[in-house]
Amino acid sequence: MVPVMLRRKTMSRRVYRTLLAYPLPMLAGGVVQGLFFGLVLIWPITTLFLVIIAFNIENRRSKTDYLTGTANRRSLDEELERRIANLRPGRELCGLLMDIDDFKKINDLSGHEAGDRALEDVASILQSSIRVDDLVARMGGDEFVILAEFEAPAPVEGLVRRIEDAVDNRNASGDRPYSISLSIGRSIYEPAEERQASDFLAILDADMYKRKKNKKSAAGGSARLRSQAV
Repeated sequence: MVPVMLRRKTMSRRVYRTLLAYPLPMLAGGVVQGLFFGLVLIWPITTLFLVIIAFNIENRRSKTDYLTGTANRRSLDEELERRIANLRPGRELCGLLMDIDDFKKINDLSGHEAGDRALEDVASILQSSIRVDDLVARMGGDEFVILAEFEAPAPVEGLVRRIEDAVDNRNASGDRPYSISLSIGRSIYEPAEERQASDFLAILDADMYKRKKNKKSAAGGSARLRSQAV
């Protein structure tokens, strides 16, 4: 239990509480076994304890994206439903949905291994930009979602800037045959308007595509200005 307590800040509250609770049945069994001579409880409880650990590991694996190590779509849907149901007054649920700009070009020019590496890089960037209790999930393809809960007002733009700064630092290292660019949709969950998790994801998706379209329009305008200058 001591190592668990020392690493408290590196794990979510749910995981921390679960790890602390695991040894309690064995301790209780040891006490009961000491009180009643001939009663054997330690080994059955230890076996049950190991079975529970194995079940939780397998359950966690089924909810994890195999490539990036982030949560997968199934886990995202379940976690979003849970957070919406448990959202308390004075708290705001912030969502970001992003995809990698020109991801197909990375695959076409540098190969699919580079594309996989880009997905891993983005996952690492996002995980390093959030807090322990926030969630990063690979929604599918090159799309990722972040769920984060804050005291109102939620610092959404601050989170976006942190991610963009981390992307810039990744690109500045120059050790990849590609550069990463993200289009990031964002929104705050509104209980009165978005009654289902799917409604919230649809709003994030629409905002992300609007920002991607604006980015392409701005890039096209800059290219035209440069050509006219030449």
